Parts: sequence; structure tokens; C-alpha cells
Amino acid sequence: EGRSAEADEEDEDDDEDAEEDADEEDERSCRNGLGALVGACMKANPEVFVSHSWPALQSLMEDWLGPNGGEGRRLGLRLARDVCDHLGEQSSAVWPVFMPAVIQALCSQDEDERQVAAAVTCLAARTAAFGAYAPRAFEALAVSLRQFKPKKNSAISQNTLDSIVAALAQLCLAHSSSCPDVEGCWKACFERLPLKVDIGECKRLTRLIFLEVKKPGDTAFGGGRGVAQALGYLCEVYGRSE
Repeated sequence: EGRSAEADEEDEDDDEDAEEDADEEDERSCRNGLGALVGACMKANPEVFVSHSWPALQSLMEDWLGPNGGEGRRLGLRLARDVCDHLGEQSSAVWPVFMPAVIQALCSQDEDERQVAAAVTCLAARTAAFGAYAPRAFEALAVSLRQFKPKKNSAISQNTLDSIVAALAQLCLAHSSSCPDVEGCWKACFERLPLKVDIGECKRLTRLIFLEVKKPGDTAFGGGRGVAQALGYLCEVYGRSE
């Protein structure tokens, strides 16, 4: 018995959908490959990258992180992370190209965007130059912690929360003077520390908190209550037998 015209049309639609999915996957792979290549160039020779490659990349990042960036937005955020990671303090000169979009992405509905944006913020906040962005970053991170809860049994979701908490803690350590509620922000951090997935970052932050507590005089914890919270956290971490 012959097939109906409707069945043939459905098969053709399925084939077209499969081709579109394959094309999208190929495009996604190309974007990821481009990001990895650019990141490797930054790491290999930051100075040459800034002088020769950045001018061409800048306009692309502006498009990717703009309102019509679409899938390119994730690539733009990942490249922003590479810029801050590999260029260090040198990266502050190009922050105006991507940092407003990074701070906005801290409250994105997309979990991957939030995670990468938090990683960028954590890296950039280690430098004094981030002070100009610190107030907006504090506000965005606080909103993100209130609005988004990690999914149960999801390492990806927990890693996103880890990144948000790490960024907030780094901001508190380096830019406490820009924080509207230092003790409140530290309370939000200590309620979620230690980090559950990123153990290396957890050790780095714990060490910084320990060194901050040891400082004579004023600290980044904002007062006696903040110091008490820090000491309680350190006792919990270093008091474990494992």
C-alpha cells in the first residue's frame, strides 16, 4: 500500500530539522574552536595579542555581547574570561568592551552564562581597577544569589553557585569599601562556603580569608561580627580531621 502525501511531507520535515540541528551543532563547534584558539594565543603571548589581535576581536565581541548576540553571547563571555585570566591587570584597558555585559549576565536565566560571568568577575575583582565596577557587581551577585537556587544532584548547577559565591567573596576581600552591606554579603558567603565543586578555588579563598583575619586593625570583614563569622568558618574548615 502506498504512502500518503502527508507522511512523505512529515519525513521531509524531519530531514530538514535534522539538517538544521546538524548545522547548529557544527556552528557551535566552530565557535568553541575559535574561542579555544584565541585563548591559546592570549596565553602564549599577551603583548602580541593586545597589539595585533585585539583590535579585530573587539568589534566581534561587541556584536556577540550585544542585544542580538544570540549563541555568540556565550562565546563572548568565555573570551572575556580568557582575557581576564591571561592578561591579568593589562585586561582592564579593554573591560569597557565587555564588563557591562558580564555584570548583566550575572543575573541571566541561562545557567552557563551566569557561571562564566561569575568567573570573569572573580578574576577581574582581584585587581584594584575593578573598583569602578564593584558597586554594580555587588548588586548583581546579591540578586543572583536570591533568585537562583542550585538544582538537587546537579554538579553543573552547584558549580554555578560556587562561582557566584567565589566572585562575591573575592569582591568582599578586595573591594569592601564599595559594598553596601559588608557583613550581610559575608554572611551570604559563609552560609554557602566551603565551595562544593571547585576545590582549588575553595582552597585559594580560604587562604585569603585566613590572611585577612590575621591583619592588624581594620579588615575586609567590616567589624567584629564579620570577623567572628570568618573565624567560625576557618575553625570549621581547619578543624576537620580529613
